[in-house]
Amino acid sequence: MFLHAEMLKKSRYAVTLFRLKHVDQCHGGIGCDSETLYISQKFFVNFPQTEDIRNRLLVARLPSLPQTLLKLLALCQSDDAGLADVAKLIASEPGLTARVLAVAHSAAYRRSDKQLDLLQAASTLGMDLIKVLVISESVFQTFHGFTHAGSIDLRSFWKHSLAVAVIAKALAQHQNDVQPEEAYLAGLLHDVGRLALLAAAPQLCQPVFMLAEDDQLCELEQARLKISHTEAGAWLAGQWRLSNQMVEAVLYHHAEQARLPSTEPLTRLVHLAHRLAALEETLPDDFEYTHELSRDALGEIVTSAAERVVQTARDLGIDISVSASTPVAAGTDPVQTQLTEEMRNRALLADLPHTLAEQSSTRAALAVMRHQAGILLQLDDAMVLLFDDDGQTLSLAAGDDRHPLASSLSPMLSAHPLMTACAHSGKVTFSSRSDGQDGALLDAMQADHLACIPLGAGRSAVGMLVAAVPAALLDHLRHQTTLLQAFGNHAGAALARRRQADLDHQAHMANVRKEQQLSVKKLAHEVNNPISVIKNYLHVIDDKLHRQEPVRTELSRLGQEISRVGHIVEEFSDLGQATTLSPVDLSQVVPELVQLLLESRFFPASINIQCDLPAQNLWVQGSTDMIKQVLLNLIKNARECLPEGGQIAIHGGTPVNHAGSSYTRLLVSDNGPGLSADLQARLFEPVHSSKTGDYRGLGLSIVHDLVKKMGGHVRVHSSTDGTRFEILLPGAAPAQTAR
Repeated sequence: MFLHAEMLKKSRYAVTLFRLKHVDQCHGGIGCDSETLYISQKFFVNFPQTEDIRNRLLVARLPSLPQTLLKLLALCQSDDAGLADVAKLIASEPGLTARVLAVAHSAAYRRSDKQLDLLQAASTLGMDLIKVLVISESVFQTFHGFTHAGSIDLRSFWKHSLAVAVIAKALAQHQNDVQPEEAYLAGLLHDVGRLALLAAAPQLCQPVFMLAEDDQLCELEQARLKISHTEAGAWLAGQWRLSNQMVEAVLYHHAEQARLPSTEPLTRLVHLAHRLAALEETLPDDFEYTHELSRDALGEIVTSAAERVVQTARDLGIDISVSASTPVAAGTDPVQTQLTEEMRNRALLADLPHTLAEQSSTRAALAVMRHQAGILLQLDDAMVLLFDDDGQTLSLAAGDDRHPLASSLSPMLSAHPLMTACAHSGKVTFSSRSDGQDGALLDAMQADHLACIPLGAGRSAVGMLVAAVPAALLDHLRHQTTLLQAFGNHAGAALARRRQADLDHQAHMANVRKEQQLSVKKLAHEVNNPISVIKNYLHVIDDKLHRQEPVRTELSRLGQEISRVGHIVEEFSDLGQATTLSPVDLSQVVPELVQLLLESRFFPASINIQCDLPAQNLWVQGSTDMIKQVLLNLIKNARECLPEGGQIAIHGGTPVNHAGSSYTRLLVSDNGPGLSADLQARLFEPVHSSKTGDYRGLGLSIVHDLVKKMGGHVRVHSSTDGTRFEILLPGAAPAQTAR
């Protein structure tokens, strides 16, 4: 019976419900003569049941021209290539076009019911996954026997498909009811069923593939294969969720002319393009068509298309002048087959660890891993669960909105027989609803069959990938356990490295945050010192104003301290940059600081401070603000060590030799209770003081850092009689001040 176009319009996926075994005549409607039937019986054997061939079609890898694959590989590796360039090259090859569209419309990528054109499909996948797809196709065909050595030559098929695509696009450009790019795509894929049948059962289908694509071809396919290439192509197009119009165009491109008026415009256009592509260059006088263009215009389209195909072939490096067909040699060595399969698996997965490892995060690596499982393994509906530290509980690490119940699954490994078996055996494990187990897992994935792949080998497994398996793919995947296992081992190892990199990055960032927090605390600590002086001076000014005494000196001191706050902030904002040092006279800086503290009432009456330095100039290489910060921190610490009062002394100024270099020594001491040996050992580390407050223990750490920046050294001596800090600063010649 003939399947009318209206059947396709009732549902997007109506084509998947075709009862192909009931189709008993070709869409062309032309019977086969007895001689042809006799030849077909001689060359063919009975094909498996239709359901089996449909299952084979789902897992078949459509062959592509090696020249296209090589150019695509080069293009994907080029930094200058864009997706538009890649899509343009893919558009010259029916097999690759079908593969890209199938993956882009699969459950792993589809976000809506919108039909994608080729450029949109390429954009959906992205350059990285396009590269994976191209590599996988190249490797598959290299090891699957579609090379020219001992296999069928596809150049004639490619030439015809490309010609139909070019003609269909040209026809669409002369009418308003079909988009040119849609017409091109439909023309390129109109014969995809021939490739699919060849890929599904190569040795059985090669003789019919070698026959000319005339009106008798569908009849021959139906008679011997129980399915025509038009039905196979349309069924696949429906599985790939292409538009109803695209499905119909593939299904009816061999239909009789009289049956076309009730079909879609795209179907009529592809039908005409298919007929025109079979012509040499001119239309015969008896050529019938129902199109608004004139015969001359159609002739020009055919001529232009032929030139375009020749140019494309020249660009791809394909010789289309001769197209021979050579059958595959019968007989296969099982050992060689096993070796070929192993090499294919390794080649397919060679780039997987690098691709996952170069991702910016574990989350990104998981997303790429799920996508590659869809491309390489056809497991496009999968989730990833990772082991927690105890190795017995699992956390959902990657999934999608299709399975909201997945997040509510028990985290315990023992709650899921499938995953328990996978974890204990370290092998790929399958489960079906008929087993009566794993009901929760099957419900969560909304599937009747599941595959569980360990990610990693043995005890080093980091988790597992659980995927829904369509019934049609179950037997195929059971025979692909070597590839599935290898995928899991590669992905698990790469994922473990990616997770460790994340942990290292997190630890690094934690250290960075800790250092930033410490720097902020140090800044607050240092700024607080001059602010305390400023506050004290404000009290002094208030008292003097109340007594109507002049405050010019105090205001000058305030200005100096406010400027010092600015210098401190500027210094902390330039962390990691070299500090500018110059000669500083200690005999001037130290007394000025002590006088400032005395005037600002920094010391209580119970503390006596003495400053005893030689009257001569004491030149050191350093920074005035840094030296004031060092002294202020040491004096402040000494004051806090004398809650009951006592004495603080600043003296020194004597030259010393340390490690072969000249320094000037400055001593800050107090007669407090002293420091313990343990505290002295950790004195210059931040936050090791027993004092309370937000900035406890920071002062001496800052002292150490500042002295080190100036090229000096700091040492501490403490006993029950008190504590003395010894500061050594590099000496500087007085002549340097003149410069």
